[in-house]
Amino acid sequence: MSASDARPLDASERVVLIDVIRGFALGGVCLSNAYVWFTGRIFMPRERMREMAARSVDAVADFVYGGLISAKFITIFSFLFGLGFAVQLMRAEGRGGSIVPLYARRLAVMLLFGVVHILALWYGDILHAYAILGFALLLFRNTSERKALLWGFALSVLVVPLLTLAETHLPRLWRSPEEMKATMDAAKAHADALSAAAFADLSSDSYAAVLRNNPRLYYFFFLQRPGSFIWQVDIFGKFLLGFYAGRIGLFHDVAKHRTLLRRMLGWGLFVGVLGNGVMLLMRYLFRSGRLPPESAIAAWVLPPVGSMGTLGLSAFYVASVALLFQRERLRRALSVLAPLGRMALTNYLMQSVFGVLIFYGVGFGLIGKVRPILGLAIPAGVVLIELVWSHFWLAHFRFGPVEWLWRSLTYGKAQPMLRARGGASEAAERLPASKAP
Repeated sequence: MSASDARPLDASERVVLIDVIRGFALGGVCLSNAYVWFTGRIFMPRERMREMAARSVDAVADFVYGGLISAKFITIFSFLFGLGFAVQLMRAEGRGGSIVPLYARRLAVMLLFGVVHILALWYGDILHAYAILGFALLLFRNTSERKALLWGFALSVLVVPLLTLAETHLPRLWRSPEEMKATMDAAKAHADALSAAAFADLSSDSYAAVLRNNPRLYYFFFLQRPGSFIWQVDIFGKFLLGFYAGRIGLFHDVAKHRTLLRRMLGWGLFVGVLGNGVMLLMRYLFRSGRLPPESAIAAWVLPPVGSMGTLGLSAFYVASVALLFQRERLRRALSVLAPLGRMALTNYLMQSVFGVLIFYGVGFGLIGKVRPILGLAIPAGVVLIELVWSHFWLAHFRFGPVEWLWRSLTYGKAQPMLRARGGASEAAERLPASKAP
């Protein structure tokens, strides 16, 4: 497929339901990132977190985050990345061309955005990981639907827990308990020292301190720490599940797949409530001191139960939105989220800008000072602002500003930015159906 043949999706080709789910997921990602990372909770000792959640309303907020938000929305976001790859692949196949050259350029630009995001704004970027793993996804472009589904489940539900267990227990085969304890104590001391220094720097009014800490914290959290590779395997598993959903047209024809979506709804709720219930119980036992974090039950139970709970509740969320979207009144209400999803890249990066300005010392300096309830309320306000902004922007332009730059760099030429007025594409954009005709 040549650059001249390839083009971005026209409004009439967009599946509105996918944009709605993406907007829904992006809102949850904002809540999760702010609650853990930007508020500084990631740097706090457990005693401090217990103090901040002492009030009933804060305990409820902490419960909501741990049971309903944590890891669920980034799972949906990863799922949608794989689904998007499937949609682009089918478009390329329809033209009789190869997806590889165009998709590789698309991933390269995404990688560039991710690196800039890490260095200039926030070390917790996900774009670079998606871009790198996206190249591996190209190897699965000719995989059958059944194999993609099996690989996705195998990586997400089996391989990730097994790798976590192996990482925890295999060193015990050649290290004595004393050596293991010494290693864990040294790792904890290093993490505590790094956290204290980073918290002090990010609380200061120096942007240079932010720039200095970003690569350091990125290396610590996403490369140096145990589990970094496992986290990437988990993301790739979600890619393949999304790839399967895209290949079968799960959201292109909801009526055809209503039975599958209802199974996702029922089984997802059952597995999600069970898995997350166990995780919340374990979390309570840890915080109350009734169960030490290094206990065998924690090592053996948490990885598989956590994976199943996250995947189950994520499936429940996705199926709920898809099925509710089929009802006319709810469809119109849910379609409000579509512009947020259409500008997902711009809004994702803007969330980091808001996070730095609201929480870091270079802005309002709320890091370490926000109770759990405000740790959810503040990013919810950010999502609302982005939602209004996205509606306003897309009333005048075809793409979000970063989406426009991404497409222009990918296709090697500036894309038309202004929306056509009164044409078919504008009318199609207003349709609240699952797919504009």
